[in-house]
Amino acid sequence: MKKIFALSVMLAFILGCGGSESDQADQQIAAGAQVNHQAPEPLQLPEAKVPESNEDWESLVHNKEIEVIQVLNIINPVAVYLTEGFKQYGEQIKNETLHEEWDDTVVQLTQSQTLYEDCKKRKEAKKFDKQLFLDMENTWQLLVKTGVAGVRTKQMLDAELVKL
Repeated sequence: MKKIFALSVMLAFILGCGGSESDQADQQIAAGAQVNHQAPEPLQLPEAKVPESNEDWESLVHNKEIEVIQVLNIINPVAVYLTEGFKQYGEQIKNETLHEEWDDTVVQLTQSQTLYEDCKKRKEAKKFDKQLFLDMENTWQLLVKTGVAGVRTKQMLDAELVKL
């Protein structure tokens, strides 16, 4: 239940910052520079499985991965927007706090992606256990934090682009 709440809070935060999850990264700057980018296609969500017990790690890991994919579908467009924005205008932006936020966001995203890739390898090898479930949960939590940081960084980038 707390996972659903956290995801809901993140969605509300993103929606409150100027758009829906699908158009958040596509939002145009009213004045100033604009970021040329192509938002990625959302990842496909597999069907959820009904766990047969509290220790049905295969189903529990599978369902946790669905939550991870849902968060990735929210933050990937923002990540692409930020990446392209910094490629196109990074040298023109003098706000050191923004650059630090971006660097922190990249570190968080890299950390969560690395952990997720490790989880996927163990899942493919059918090494379903409590540790894999906990690592998948940790991946989800890191992605939620990364999403919040990404939205904050996007707001800062948009503010700087208006000045250009």
